[in-house]
Amino acid sequence: IVEKLGELSKRGLTLELGQLESVEAVEKIARMYPQMNIVIDHMAGGKIQNNEIVPDDWNKRLERLAALPNVYCKVSALFDLSGQSPAPINATYYRPFIDRVVDAFGPDRIFFGSNWTLSEMYGTYGNLVGIYDQYLEKKKGISASKFYAENAIKAYGLKIEE
Repeated sequence: IVEKLGELSKRGLTLELGQLESVEAVEKIARMYPQMNIVIDHMAGGKIQNNEIVPDDWNKRLERLAALPNVYCKVSALFDLSGQSPAPINATYYRPFIDRVVDAFGPDRIFFGSNWTLSEMYGTYGNLVGIYDQYLEKKKGISASKFYAENAIKAYGLKIEE
């Protein structure tokens, strides 16, 4: 199946993985098709459980994925992964969680995602965007324009006409 992904690479398309099953598989694909961007959704499989970020190997997973220059991480499903319903609406609650992704991938390979409409079960879209805005106000080194638009444009290889 990995060989068939070459068609995506040939066409200049991006592989997006919603559920991260195997870091090894992503590493193999990323190395086999270095021109093809790969987007990992939903914080690369981390979540908050009892106010702790799990699974235990999540930091190592982030490091391994971030070491691959064609892999991006979508900061998405924040409410779903909060471990609470309704989800907290204060950026302070999520800061350590988001920081780990941003610090691992850097300001150029992470971008906004919502997981809307599923996220509506835990909180409003407006509150979710508000959390990201609060986060970006205090996080040095990443601009809102990169987080909300520019990095996604680059990751998906979009052509924007002016």
